[in-house]
Amino acid sequence: MSDIRFRALSMTEAKRWAKDVDRFTDDEFSLQVECWKKHEVDLPDSSYAELRAIGLEAFERSGGASLPTRKMYPIDVEVGLDVYDYLSRNGFTTVEASDDDIWRFISIKVFPDLTYLRYPDPEKETREQGGRINRKRFFSHTRRIWIKTLWWYVHLSWQGSVNATRAVLADNGANIISHFIETPGKGYRVDLYRMLMRHYADREDKSDKLFRSVAKLNGAECRNIEPALLPGGVAEYCHVLFSKVEEGGVEK
Repeated sequence: MSDIRFRALSMTEAKRWAKDVDRFTDDEFSLQVECWKKHEVDLPDSSYAELRAIGLEAFERSGGASLPTRKMYPIDVEVGLDVYDYLSRNGFTTVEASDDDIWRFISIKVFPDLTYLRYPDPEKETREQGGRINRKRFFSHTRRIWIKTLWWYVHLSWQGSVNATRAVLADNGANIISHFIETPGKGYRVDLYRMLMRHYADREDKSDKLFRSVAKLNGAECRNIEPALLPGGVAEYCHVLFSKVEEGGVEK
C-alpha cells in the first residue's frame, strides 16, 4: 500500500493558479502546453508519484492526445478505472471523494496535463474573458471536475471488479457520464445506480437519449417511492424504468 497523503487545494488557491495561467503570454502558454503534451509535471508531493504513473499509463494506453476530442471516451473509462482501483486500494473513501478540495489538488497538481489534453478548450464565458483553460473541468464546478467525475462514474457503475465494470461501460459515451453524475435524484444511491448501469449495458438499442430519459424518470420517481421496498426490489424498479421509457410511456 502506498503512503499517499490526500492533500487539498482550496477554491481560492485554484482560482489563483488559473489566473496565473491566464497571465501567461502566448509564448509562455504555448511552452506550458508543450510541457503538458510531453507529460512534464513537477509533483509537489512524491506520495502521488504512483497515482500519477498509473493515470498516465492508462491515458496513453487508451489512445492519449492522438484521439479526436469527441472520441476520447475510452480515455475516460481507462483512466477512471485505474485511478479508482488504485485509490480504493489506498484508503480512499466516499468521504474524501466528496471533498472538492482534494479533487482540485489532484486535478491541478497531479494531472494538469491529462485534464488539459482531455478538455483543451475553455468554456465560452471563460474564453471571452481571456481565460486559457477549462476551469469547470479543472476545479470550479463540483460535478464537472474531470478526474472527480471519472471516480464517481466508476464507483456508481462498479460491478465487483475492474474487468466486469469495464464491460458495462465500454459501449457508452462521454455524455452518459454527465447524465449519470448530474442527475443524482435524492443523492447517489449506489446499489440503484449500479443496477441502472447493468440494465443499460444489456440494452441492444442504446442511446444517450434513452439513458438521459431513464435518469430523469428515476429522479422523479425517487421523490415519491423507495425502490428497495418495492416488490422485486431495485432490480425490478430499474426494469420498470427502462420499460416505461422504451415503450413510450415517457417522452425521450
